[in-house]
Amino acid sequence: MIFSIIVQVLLFILVAFFVTFTCYEIIEGQKKVKQSSDDGRDSSSSDKVSEEHTEKSDTEEYDIKDVPTVSILLPVCNEVAVVGQLIKAVSEIEYVDGAYEILLLDDSNEENATAVKRIVEEFNSTRNHADSEKNENASEGFRSGVVQYYSRESKEGFKAGNINYGLMIAKGDFVVVFDADCVPPSDFLIRTIPCFHDSSLGFLQTAIDFRNRNENFITRFLATEIGHKDKMTANFNEEQDLANLTGSSSVWRRKCLDDIGGFSDRTLTEDIDLCYRAQLKGWHYRYLSEVVSYEELPDTISAVRLQRHRWAYGLVRNTFLHICGFAGKSDFTLGQKLNAFMMMSQTFLLASFYALLLIAVPAIFVTEDLGWIFRIICTVFLITAIVWGYNNICGINLTCQTDSDNNGRKNDDAAKEAAPQKTQESSKTAAGDRTENTGCSFLESVAYVLMYLPLSLYYFLAVIEVLLGINVSFVPTPKGGAVMQSNRLATVIFWLEVVSFIYALSGMVFSICYFNLWTLLYTTICTCGFGISLALSAVEGQRRYFENLKHVVITGATGEIGGALARKFARRGMHMTLSGRNEAKLNEIKAQCEKQGAEVDIRILDLRNVDELRAWGSSLADKMPVDLLIANAGLNTNIGEDLEGEPFEEARALVEVNLLSDIALIDSVLPAMRKRGRGQIAILSSLASYYGLVYTPTYCATKAALRNYGNSLRAWLKPDGIKINVILPGYIDSPMCRAMPGPKPFLMKSDRAAGIITRGLYLNLARISFPFPLNLGIWSLSFLPHCLAAPIAALFGYGRMK
Repeated sequence: MIFSIIVQVLLFILVAFFVTFTCYEIIEGQKKVKQSSDDGRDSSSSDKVSEEHTEKSDTEEYDIKDVPTVSILLPVCNEVAVVGQLIKAVSEIEYVDGAYEILLLDDSNEENATAVKRIVEEFNSTRNHADSEKNENASEGFRSGVVQYYSRESKEGFKAGNINYGLMIAKGDFVVVFDADCVPPSDFLIRTIPCFHDSSLGFLQTAIDFRNRNENFITRFLATEIGHKDKMTANFNEEQDLANLTGSSSVWRRKCLDDIGGFSDRTLTEDIDLCYRAQLKGWHYRYLSEVVSYEELPDTISAVRLQRHRWAYGLVRNTFLHICGFAGKSDFTLGQKLNAFMMMSQTFLLASFYALLLIAVPAIFVTEDLGWIFRIICTVFLITAIVWGYNNICGINLTCQTDSDNNGRKNDDAAKEAAPQKTQESSKTAAGDRTENTGCSFLESVAYVLMYLPLSLYYFLAVIEVLLGINVSFVPTPKGGAVMQSNRLATVIFWLEVVSFIYALSGMVFSICYFNLWTLLYTTICTCGFGISLALSAVEGQRRYFENLKHVVITGATGEIGGALARKFARRGMHMTLSGRNEAKLNEIKAQCEKQGAEVDIRILDLRNVDELRAWGSSLADKMPVDLLIANAGLNTNIGEDLEGEPFEEARALVEVNLLSDIALIDSVLPAMRKRGRGQIAILSSLASYYGLVYTPTYCATKAALRNYGNSLRAWLKPDGIKINVILPGYIDSPMCRAMPGPKPFLMKSDRAAGIITRGLYLNLARISFPFPLNLGIWSLSFLPHCLAAPIAALFGYGRMK
């Protein structure tokens, strides 16, 4: 009884907080409608100042002494892939020559720092000579046409320390910060600097859009979620309420930065800490929704885990650092203080979702003690959750106007041209069944809401870490196609998701057993949310597996399975070596793979010529190390319709091709793999290896030998970093299969089989056996005594018929 009361009290607190915050978000959202016309006036005012600036620059020379000077800081850290587009876009920003400087602050490791420095040097060397001469001759100005490269010896303080290092060098009256993946519009300074005629304006944030917003499910979800936060920020801008502003694409008055002591590394979200301290000091801010820079969203779930956990940790730290300061700020109204509290509590709201899951499962076991109060709380929570999810994904507009009608953000053509072509393509909404506000299907909108459940785990974990005083290191989010290195924190979070998925799934089972529909509903939602995240991890892992493969060798490529596997692995950047007996068929497979972007070598081989085969295998690594060898070649023979038996020559050829050629080829490629300490070998066996079929005795014997050979290799070579996989397919639709006597249950197309095999290779399964029903049946026969197994096999058509 006492436990049930505790559960209900905790549920009441969590749901009350959830309801309060949802109402607050909806109320703030309605201000957007009222203020849209005001935003338009502000935009026209800013544009007017910009037009005056442009007209003057076209008609007369500026005296540099009369122009505010600007230092543009570009902090980067191992982001080689995007540095080129960053400096190109920044160098095209329009401003008075000699009145701005560009400082690239590189915190990369030694290898990447060398690459970044080379990019900067090549860019500077290709600048127009006349522009360089003009900048050099600017008597009292800056070298505006040159990107200045700086790298500090100590990497302390993460990004904040890097920017502070740049501030010691910067000489401008204003400081602009762009992240490494940012592409600002060319008129960025012309449209932002004039706003600082207001001496109380300490900093300014411009809008950010994402050039890869439609790349995949993850980027679409993040773009939708961040878009909702941007709308809230635009509302806070009007009343100078507390706002969480991003650090990139922002402009800071140098006096403001000096007043608050610059950037601080005491939190992982140094940008939010900075804007909080500025607002506490009385500096005003401005959010310009009409000036849009373009950045990249993380496009993998592993990158999202690290980014969102870092954000959550920083937000929680900032809350504990600044909540008392805003509560005691005398010149803040009660409404502004309430706003500050609600803004800072967003992290705890998401964390409460996970806390609710932790409470929900124990609540199942006291179902009989939970009365009408519990049902009311759950009903309120369900209604609020629906409203909250719809508001975050679609946006609630009580005036019946769409968010797109009220959105004051304008597309900036110059920024789109500066960004890669993918920017323009991704900005177009995909055709099909799409909702007007979100640009996504209904089912995808539901999936977006479910994605908040794994996010809640990241935020819950961050709250616990801050409360326990656990320090978390800064890890940059991999973007621009960069591969994320193995990270202990990411691994921990992944396994916490696995545990959470199992926990929620067990809650579903217990809810059904105890007939608790409310906990069943919530645990089902949580199971689906964590299931989506884990599915995205599987997709990411398989994609990364393919990207890491540079050289794939497939024997028997002219067969159905071999050809399907070749097409499955073929992609841009892949080198493939294919062998087979049928030259015309092999050239056809080669053309198909080259059409998909692969570079293909072919070789006509007689696999019974062991010396030639071994020489070829030893030479495979000469051009490029072999990442994956698929020993797929094979023959078949049978005892004939009249049961006369297998011809000995055919049986010997079958043993030589099916078994001895694989052993010889693997033996020839192993030395290079072992020396390299990496590689993967897949051996094509068969489900027939489990139980000898009456019509194909030699074939079954060779496949059983291959299965055991592969099992032995896997145990032997695992410490050397070499993966061994044995493929055990059932009946695959092919000429060889059709020539075999007997029934062929669960006959499968080769393309489908290739998909199953590639997933198994990615997962590094010791045995990749399919289809499941046939696998289970034949595997079971192998355990039975022959006096039982033979009659059962005969019942299914695998016995002697004459």
